Amino acid sequence: MLISKKCIYLVILYLSAHAGYSIAESTWHESTCSIIDDGSSVGNGILPTESVELVSGDSGTTLYYPANLPYSGCTFPVIGWGNGAGTSGGSGYVPYFERLASYGFVVAVSHSPAATSGTPILDSVQRALELNNDVSSIFYQKLESNFGLMGKSLGSIAASRDIGNSTHSVQANTYGTAAVMFSGSVTGVSKPGLWITGDADFLADMTEAGYTSSTELSVFVTGGPGVTHLTLSNYTPGIELATSFMRCNLRGDPNTCEYVLCEDCQVANWVNYQSSFLGSGC
Repeated sequence: MLISKKCIYLVILYLSAHAGYSIAESTWHESTCSIIDDGSSVGNGILPTESVELVSGDSGTTLYYPANLPYSGCTFPVIGWGNGAGTSGGSGYVPYFERLASYGFVVAVSHSPAATSGTPILDSVQRALELNNDVSSIFYQKLESNFGLMGKSLGSIAASRDIGNSTHSVQANTYGTAAVMFSGSVTGVSKPGLWITGDADFLADMTEAGYTSSTELSVFVTGGPGVTHLTLSNYTPGIELATSFMRCNLRGDPNTCEYVLCEDCQVANWVNYQSSFLGSGC
């Protein structure tokens, strides 16, 4: 397979980063509110992170956010997270939340262990966005109106369903932009999506069906060998690709879209990589 100059360039950036050269180090640019790196989101980003619990209990929300948010002149997109079945609270997938926050997101983590019952992910997004108008909050005028959704298992099914929800009150002044589904999905998703499963995941077929029925730009990957439904709860290659996907669709960070849509440029050795983007090589 021929590899284009863009692919070669991205590979050089990645290798340079791991060789200790500065060309691909993650850098925050306050003037453009962007993070410059090779697009792969390997390792935590340049921004330290903090978290705060808004409400406790199953109906609660925990926010993970960049520590520079209160002092930055930039605004930050929100990502709503849905837990898998039986996972309660806002700390079940901390590596996911901290990775996303370190690359410039505010992650609104629903505490609900039943993400498909009602709309707890969208409720948490709304709870976060309400702080954008609260003059007493550190999030006052720091949050962007566009948001993404992400989840695992039941949370993944809810994210794929709710990204196109046009009746929830959070949609009155905002809009869902993109979704990432870790193991599970509904069909007919009408927004850009990334579907991640494992070669030993019992919901692999459901996850792929969500991808194949998507009507927008979409990517499907399978991790292996032996990546199970449980393994996906803390699966580093998935965290990395999901972060890059959201950076591409919500933040517009340079290099991220090219990286996500380039099979030959992937850091992880995916067992299966598919994209609806025609000519998805670099």
